[in-house]
Amino acid sequence: MSSQIRNVLIGGGTGKVGYYLIKHLKKQGYNVSLISRNAKNISGTLSILNMLPGTLLAKAKDDFADVRMHTWKDIRLNGIPHETDVVINLAGKTIASPGMFTDRFKKQLRSSRIETTEALAAAIAKSDNPPQKYITASAVGIYENREDKVYTEDDEPCRPGRHTFFTQLCADWEKASQLPDSHSTQVAQLRLGVVLAEGTLPMTNFLPSALTGVLGVTGSGKQPFPWIHISDVVRSIEFILQEEIAGPVNLVAPEVITNEDLVNTLVEAVGSRKGTAMPGFFMELLFGKERAENLLLDSPKALPKKLLDSGFEFNAPTIAKAMEIIIDDIINHDDDASVVIKAFASKLKQNKSVNKEK
Repeated sequence: MSSQIRNVLIGGGTGKVGYYLIKHLKKQGYNVSLISRNAKNISGTLSILNMLPGTLLAKAKDDFADVRMHTWKDIRLNGIPHETDVVINLAGKTIASPGMFTDRFKKQLRSSRIETTEALAAAIAKSDNPPQKYITASAVGIYENREDKVYTEDDEPCRPGRHTFFTQLCADWEKASQLPDSHSTQVAQLRLGVVLAEGTLPMTNFLPSALTGVLGVTGSGKQPFPWIHISDVVRSIEFILQEEIAGPVNLVAPEVITNEDLVNTLVEAVGSRKGTAMPGFFMELLFGKERAENLLLDSPKALPKKLLDSGFEFNAPTIAKAMEIIIDDIINHDDDASVVIKAFASKLKQNKSVNKEK
């Protein structure tokens, strides 16, 4: 891939992953444009910015001031900007929102992913100056949950007749990104695991529970937990846009763990104790039986073979390292951090001090 890649267009980058990706790419010298429903201003579009306190908010607004804004209507009517080198699509309604898993919610999950992916694919196909690469989000949820299988990109994701709503959603999502075989633009699909960072699910739920000693495993705790730290998400995306990498790419850490491994590591890292298990039936009540059974009480195991074979080095290859980074980020947070973050930092420092004395 050409070293001249400088102009990146991002669709749906208004959440935590998008915030970190834009911040990383700008720091590396890329020119970033953003597609959203509302293109009036970057601070109004990036929802994460409005959650930052005081001087952090002002600094973030300055950092993102030169991000160009486009609407999805612009893209459908006028195509992608002429100078675009890479298009990245992260659009998609959050799948882990608590509540009933209704047909209406399922339609929103599909439309928010597939329609935006198709819109960008159509705009690229029509462009007289197409980008070098089209990178689209997907998920490890494309893989069938199998206790006897650890998936790489070389494997068939799902056996005939074994599709669930989630495997089919991901399969259709990836299909929507396809371009004609003769097209010059390379296409890569990011099969993401659960993204771990200070402010992402499940850490926003797990950290307070771990600090107060009430965090327990979910269900049996033996179910796989495919994961990746946010720093490796943004670094791997930059790696993919600069290298000759195409097709599906597993964006997961090289360490395969269970829900129990995650809980034990986090509890140990914060210097607390493990709580009682969260019964599976409670998760079914909270998220709906279909979603709980396929995403929370069971998951596929996957390895990042394509990234490793291409020479990518993970910043957080183990869950212990990921927890260390997240906790250090909180402890060393800016002085103008929110009251909640300050409380976390104070408690973590206290726990670390006690552990050292022991």
